[in-house]
Formats: sequence, structure tokens, C-alpha cells
Amino acid sequence: MIQKTYQCILHSDVVLNSKLATEGNMETLESIPGSNFLGLVAHAIYKEYSKEEAYKLLHSNKVLFGDAHISDGENISYAMPFSLFKAKVETEETKDTFWVQFAWDKTIETYFKKNGIQPKQNRSGFLNENGVIFDKIQKNFALKSAQDRKTRASEDGKMFGVSSLEKGQIFVFSIYYESEDLIELVEKNLTGYKFIGKSKSAQFGKVQILPLSQSTFPASKTTQVIQNENNVIVYAESNLCFLNEFGHPTYQPTAQDLGFSSGEINWEKSQIRTYSYSPWNLTRNTPNTQRHCILKGSIIFVENGQIDTTKKGLVGEYLNEGLGRVLYNPTFLKADTNAVWQFQKIAIADRVNHEDNPLSTEGTALVNFLIKKRTEKEKAEIEAQAIHAAVHADPHKNSLKDISPSQWGQIREKATSLENIEALKNDLFNEQTGFLYKGVSADKYWNKHQNREKFKSIFDVLKNHGMVAIAKYAGEIAKKASKNKEK
Repeated sequence: MIQKTYQCILHSDVVLNSKLATEGNMETLESIPGSNFLGLVAHAIYKEYSKEEAYKLLHSNKVLFGDAHISDGENISYAMPFSLFKAKVETEETKDTFWVQFAWDKTIETYFKKNGIQPKQNRSGFLNENGVIFDKIQKNFALKSAQDRKTRASEDGKMFGVSSLEKGQIFVFSIYYESEDLIELVEKNLTGYKFIGKSKSAQFGKVQILPLSQSTFPASKTTQVIQNENNVIVYAESNLCFLNEFGHPTYQPTAQDLGFSSGEINWEKSQIRTYSYSPWNLTRNTPNTQRHCILKGSIIFVENGQIDTTKKGLVGEYLNEGLGRVLYNPTFLKADTNAVWQFQKIAIADRVNHEDNPLSTEGTALVNFLIKKRTEKEKAEIEAQAIHAAVHADPHKNSLKDISPSQWGQIREKATSLENIEALKNDLFNEQTGFLYKGVSADKYWNKHQNREKFKSIFDVLKNHGMVAIAKYAGEIAKKASKNKEK
């Protein structure tokens, strides 16, 4: 298999609910499932190819889409292994110290009791092989309301909360290809500006996907992480889903299920957590079969294991969606004779932002936060003044308020969905194909009173503030148009 890596830059907040429930506190995932990238490519390929050909390309393990994890820009990161424990109450002696559970013995347990140390499992964060640890994934929470289509106001009793991954962050994922010819086919439909997750038609989900020229991959068994070379540590790089001999989901795979030709699992030295979910199928508008998985970051200890090299670290079900990826004895699980974790940390990354959404690297995290908020506020004030001036333009431009609210609604939708300002300009003002030149609406609204030219002059001013400003202007002028219509 050929492995290539890709960068996924969040240009807006992205909503990826961890559950299908529609009530209660909705949490977002901390990574982007591979099924999102599979869906982007499948949407295009099913239009070009027959169902049989598309199925062979995307669902027969010829192309395997991986999950995207937080990154420093180029390197793949991994969920923190669940075998890492730290003191529940830290002291100067135990601060920043982690113990590797599968490496300790009764001597270490005696040391814990003697020193009053209660080990607590570490369950969050990501790390990469260069020594960078990501303690937190930046998230946002917003309260939203359903809209009354008639009044264009908030609908009573329909408030809901949205948790999302914050824009500006960079995620990296990899794809396995069976052959070179598949790379061009997939990248043609995968790379560029895309929309993923929930609420794509609103303000969420815009990402940019770019191929990376090179990146680092973990080399299995390059470092002896345990004393007995016949024992192997299996690290779940992704969620793992297994079926038993009766075709039922199971949380207790055999060594053979994990890619070994022989060996036995020692569950006492293993650390696994589980996760159940039902992926949503947008085409069929219904959830798929519920899946019961061993969560990424889990550790399974295999004694006297002989690795089956033909499996290539791919085990279990749903490989094409990013499940089933494992690493054997990854270097970041090494421990010393006292079971202390030997990972060489060089940095604790609070966040990594794309250049379009920069943070100052000087000063404390609080200083950076305040600088960011001040910059956002100043930018928002300038933008709001420009929109206000455009809405309350000279009297000779008042005829724009007589244009149908639905026309402004369509312009607003285009401003929130198209890739960039040039694409929006072409979509609106191209004399052959432009929205303002087509259909009955062109004669009814845009050919009169020089409305098209008036809007073009406003567009040229607001485009310097970005597409969001044009979308907001269209929303505000639509309200004025609604009031005129009611009169």
C-alpha cells in the first residue's frame, strides 16, 4: 500500500457531534473521522462512475481514508496512550512524571503505596514523534435558534447549543492507496476548499485540504519498549472494530484479529476504552448500523506474539473509513526500569493556527488570548461600520430595498458557500452566466433603476472586508426589503 499525508485547515468552525442525539449537551469530536473524507470523494465519484465501479474503488479497501488529528503543521499526531498514568495529587517529586502501566511490576506498586501515590489514567491529548504534546483541542460553543421562515426571526422554544472545533487549527491525516493511479483520482475530488460536518449550509464546516510533500511515520519495533522481545505492545492508532466468529461485535479480539500469526493477549497489562456510535448517511438520510469499537489510544499486550506482516498494521472492519489501524511497539511507548515514561517532550502546544488566523507567539497564553480578542473586535467594528454605511447608502440607492427578500437570501447563501471573493463575483456579475443576469428576476429587479450597477458599487467596497461582510449586507438589506413589502 502507498501512504500519503494531507493537511486539513479549518477555515471556519467545524461541527462533528460525537453522538446522534438531538437533545442535551452536544460534544464535538476531537478529531475528524476518515468517513468525512470518504464522503467527499464518494459524492463526486458516484456521479462519474457506475455504482459497481464506485463500490470497487471506495468500499473494497483499495483506498483507506484515515482520521485527521491535530498537528503542528506537517506531522501526524496520535491519541495519548491509555497506558500512561500520573499521580492523582501531584507533588514536586511526581510533577510531569508518567508511569507506563504495562511496564510496572509489584516493586512499582509497592513504591506507589509507600509514597501515597494514587495513579490516575491519562485520557486526553495528542502527541507526535517529534516530542510535541497537544494538551487541548480548541473548541467553541454557541447558542443557536431555529428561524421562522415567515418572519425571519428566531422561532420560540427552539434554542439549541452547538459545540465545534475552532477555526484556524490544522489537522493532518493519511490515506493508503493500493496503486499509484488511484492517487490522482482521489485527490481531484478531495483537495481544495470543501465543507464537512454538520450545519454546512450555515456558518460551519469550511476546510481546505492540501497534499503534503513529506511527513514522518512511526517505525514499529525500532525501539525495545518492553524487556521481553517476544512480547508486543499493540497501540490503537484509530478506533478498532471487530466481529467474532458469529458475526457479532466484540470488545475482546483474539491475537489473530490483531494481526498476529500466534500469541496470547494479557488483558491485565492491557488498557482499553470503548466507544459506540452510528455514522450518519447523508445520501440515505438515516444512520448506518451501530458500531462498537475499541477507542483509539487503547493498548493491548500480546505475549509471545509473531506479527503477520501481510496485515501491514490494518486489522478489523471498516478499514476504508479510517478504522483498524494499529502500531506495534511504537517508539513513543518506551519506559525505563522504573516504568517511567521515556518520551522526549520538547514542547507543550496550546494550539497551532493557520497563517490566516495568527496568534502572537510572544508573552503568556493570556496575553495571546487578549491580543487575539482585541484584533477580532477591531476588525468586527470596521466591518460593521462598512455594512451600516452600505445599508443606509445614498437615497438614489434605495431602490435596492425594493428587490425581493428571496433574491437577497440567495445572494447571502452564495456568499457563505462559494470558495472565495472572485468566485462570488463571477457567479453574480458574469454577463453570460451570472445570477443577476438570468431568468425572470433579472428583468423584474436587476435591469431596473440600475440596481445591478448600484449593488456592484457596494460589492466592490465590501469585498475588501471578505465574503462574510457581503453575506451580512445581504441579510440586512433583506430585512429592509421585507418591511417595504409589508407596507
